[in-house]
Formats: sequence, C-alpha cells, structure tokens
Amino acid sequence: MKLFTRNIIGACLLLSSTFAIADSGVNLYLSNGQIVNLTSDEIDRIEFVNDINQSPTDPIQLTSTIRYSKPGGILMATAVVSAQSSRGLILTDNSGSILYYDATIDLSKFPVGTVVNVLGGVTNYDNCIQLSKGATIINAGELDVEYPTPFPFNSEDLPAYSQLDTPQTAFFSSVSGVLAQQLSYPDNKVSYLFYTDAPYVAGMVYFPTQEILSQLIENHQYNFIGYFLNFSDMTRNGVPYRILNMVVTELEDLGEYQGPPLPVEPGQTEDSFSQYLNPSLELNNGYIIGHIEGNNVEIANPIPLNSAYGYLLTSSAEITADGTFSSTNDEVFFFTNTLPSGLTVPQGYFLIRDSNNRYLYLQDPYKSFNCSASVEADEDNVVSDSFLFSASINDNGNWTIKNRLTGKNIYYSSKFSNFAAYDIESEGDYLPQLFHITTK
Repeated sequence: MKLFTRNIIGACLLLSSTFAIADSGVNLYLSNGQIVNLTSDEIDRIEFVNDINQSPTDPIQLTSTIRYSKPGGILMATAVVSAQSSRGLILTDNSGSILYYDATIDLSKFPVGTVVNVLGGVTNYDNCIQLSKGATIINAGELDVEYPTPFPFNSEDLPAYSQLDTPQTAFFSSVSGVLAQQLSYPDNKVSYLFYTDAPYVAGMVYFPTQEILSQLIENHQYNFIGYFLNFSDMTRNGVPYRILNMVVTELEDLGEYQGPPLPVEPGQTEDSFSQYLNPSLELNNGYIIGHIEGNNVEIANPIPLNSAYGYLLTSSAEITADGTFSSTNDEVFFFTNTLPSGLTVPQGYFLIRDSNNRYLYLQDPYKSFNCSASVEADEDNVVSDSFLFSASINDNGNWTIKNRLTGKNIYYSSKFSNFAAYDIESEGDYLPQLFHITTK
C-alpha cells in the first residue's frame, strides 16, 4: 500500500502499541478527505520520510492532512511546530492545525519552526480534536513560521460561538479579556482564567510556556492571540459558563483594568441552606459540606486557587430559628457523575467538584486533599479511583463520604477546625452533614 508519493528514506515506525486498533482496522485520513483503512500489521510496516536526510536545496513540503483528521483515526503528516504549550505543541500543515497533547514533553527539542514527521492516534477531548501522547514524531528540519490574520472572537458574537459543540482542530484567533486568576495543577503547571465582556463566556490561557507566563499580570486587560482549541464548561461562584481555551502565542497588554465588573463574573450571592436528610444523594447538585456545633455550622471551603492541595478550611454560619443558615455559593461543592469529556464514572460513585471547577482527589498516605481541573482516567476512559467517592447517610443524619482508592472517609476535625480524610475516627473527629439550598 503506497501512502506517500515521495521517496521512502526513513525507518519503519512501530506504532500498534500506542493506540488501540479495532479488528476492522483504523482509518487514515489523507488530504481532501481521502480515507485509507489500515490494519495493525500495515501500520507496523509504514515507512516514513525523514527530511533531515534531504539536501539543503530540497524544499520541505508540508502535507495537507491535519484538517481532515477525525477522532478514532490516525494522523500521518509533515507539519511545522507553530506554537508551544507546557502540555504539548501546535502542529500545522497546509490544511490546518492540531494540538499534540503531551504533559511531559521536552519543549527544548521542538522550538517553533521545527518541521516534524508525525504518525499517531487522533482523539476527541472535550470537543478538541488532538493528537494523543505516544505519537511518533521525527525531527525533519526547520521552516520560518508566518502566522495568518487571527480570526477575531468579538464580544458581540462570542455567546453564539460558545454554543459550538462540534469536535474540531485548532485555528488561529484572537480575543480580549481581563486576566483573573491562576489555576494550579498537580504537576505544578498552570493555566490562567480571563474574563471577556460577553455574558457567561470566559477564556483560558491554556498551559502557557514560561515566556508567556512571565508577561501575565492579574487584573490587566489583554488582547490574546493564538490557537483556539475548544469551548469547555466551568462553574464559577455556582454559575455555569463556557471557557474558550487558547494556546497563546502573543499578547498585547492594554493596561490595568479600570472598568465595571464583567457580566461573566456574577459575584458571590447568598442562599439559604438547610440540612439534607434524604436517604440518597441527588447527584449533579450542589451541597455544602459542614458540621453543626451548637448554633453554628462549620462550612468546608475550597482549596485556595493558588494551591493544588490542602485541607478544607472552614468558615462559620449561624443557624436561625427555622433551622436554616446563609452562605455564599463559593462554598458549594458539586457531587457529579456526569463529565463532558466522555469519561465513565462507575455506578454508585461520583466526583466532588468545587466552585472553582476543580475536582478533589486523595492519595495515600496523605490526609489532605488534592484538587485538579482535569480528571485522570485509565485506558478505558474510566475515572481513576483517587477521584471517586461514595456516600451513605447514617441514622444521626451524618454522611459517610468514602474515597474509593484510599478507603478514607471525610471528617471534620474540631482540633484543627478543618475537613480532612482519615482511616478511622478519633476523638474530636466527626462525619460531616450535608446541606442544600432551600430558597433562592
């Protein structure tokens, strides 16, 4: 089977172990939408052009295949590195651009302008078509990168664009926003949230390089330029909105933001809460995790945004005569078994997401929590046990909330005035109560 019309001068690539090949084979999408079905044996025998062996006078020819790649198929292309992220690369050929996701990539080996021959599996993560980690990438020379005119996401039409739910490859774009806050992850890499002036549409500087990160100043307004990846869902202060994810290549600092509060940031609102005593949880709802002490409730707070781990510190609220108390929706945790990325949650379990859209998880031997905006899963897309919790109510109205990986339960510690995860209950430790909104 002839896959390239150019001379074959490279080595055989063995890729069948890096992504699953169905018995019926896997589709290779070529330029103009041509489709070739390959078996795992045929993939093992693919020979790839290594342009390093070309003479300096030979022009490098990029392919025209990226735009036609589809999730579940494989991508074979000669492309140029047009942007970097701390979790991967943007690869561009004559037809389009795609994110190569690899959280452990050594960016020094692939500076912008590096030409690569690439072969690997294509996946869909939250409507972002991406090349999966484990693809084979061969350095094949250098090219000057010239960026096209960016597609402008204007505030007037952003809400309409944000309804886009079709998996797609990346494209060059621009959007303005006010840099809000840093979001930390367990691998010490960060993204930055920014607010646009469109209602309930925000943006994310997706895992910037150190060069971009060093230019960011919170509460400054920027014109962000780079590669749009997708829209994903988040919740801030209990209000859902959509996030425009972008690998930023350039930014223009427009100075410190002096304007009124942006519509996407509704701010803290107070609700009235009462104890939740139903025998089973109503998943995909928000709850306050608390402990009643006298006439007060000690309320679990999210881990601060500048940290990826810690205990759940508390704030106090007074219980009124009708048995309710008031609290801000910043303190609500969402118990959910629904994930937009297509991951599977085993029956009887759920994830706990805070109001900053970060998921709690546990690791032995620690008693503190970790939190992450992304969820780990196994090769079958089943959520990792460290993120999974189960819950059952006890006769006294307290809840046993147990982590699947560690077997530890969530307790309120009166000694430390925080919530933590313990194997056994000690003196001064109490299983929590749950509270839900009674009025709005």
